[in-house]
Amino acid sequence: MRKGKEKCEILKAIRTYVADKYGVEYTPSECNHKGECQGTCPKCDGELADLQEKLEAKGITDISEDAIDVSRRNAKT
Repeated sequence: MRKGKEKCEILKAIRTYVADKYGVEYTPSECNHKGECQGTCPKCDGELADLQEKLEAKGITDISEDAIDVSRRNAKT
């Protein structure tokens, strides 16, 4: 897998983990980007913004650092 796609999958895993942990609905969409990417795009940024809005609506403004562990586990796979 290319570096950008790896980064994309790691970030998606982190968003999914955070949503599950804090009880926020989040359904990531499939990435249809072809070729090299930077690992984030307007679609991914939109998903992040949506998740942040949902967290803030629940009064959650600071997430725990264990999301970093999720990214480390995914980076090894």
